[in-house]
Amino acid sequence: MTALSESTSRRLFVVETLLVAAPLSLAYLWLGSGLLIPPALTSPWWPTVSIALIAALALVALIAAWTLVLSYLSGGAAALRARGAGWWTIASLGAVIVLAAFFSALMPASREYSPAWAFRQNLELFGLGAPLVLPLAHLVAERRRRVARTLPYVDLPSLASAASR
Repeated sequence: MTALSESTSRRLFVVETLLVAAPLSLAYLWLGSGLLIPPALTSPWWPTVSIALIAALALVALIAAWTLVLSYLSGGAAALRARGAGWWTIASLGAVIVLAAFFSALMPASREYSPAWAFRQNLELFGLGAPLVLPLAHLVAERRRRVARTLPYVDLPSLASAASR
């Protein structure tokens, strides 16, 4: 199987961005940030405050991911390599939140109307962001593939034999 050229990969990424990332990001900004964060300002109840903190972290992860998206669209794989590990770590936090939502959905149900039930009901909403992992995975694969092509080849058997002499 042959690898995609960078221009083909970028075109595919533009489609992913327009069909997946942009609509879900706008929906999150409108619904997620508007519905999950403001109640924490008036309610000291731990499920509300916890979900608001997770929503704020998801928003920060979304901003970091869009920074990577715009870097790739404007400068290609070289621009992705220029981004520091912090951007990648923060953007990956969004995928961790999605995984937490899925694991919460797989766990046995909490007692209905309990604080844990309320927390999990809201946490599981973050599972709707699962399609956003696709463009992020594309960026990670693109960065790794282009980095792997620029690394120098090291002949390990001859290096080991030279070291043993």
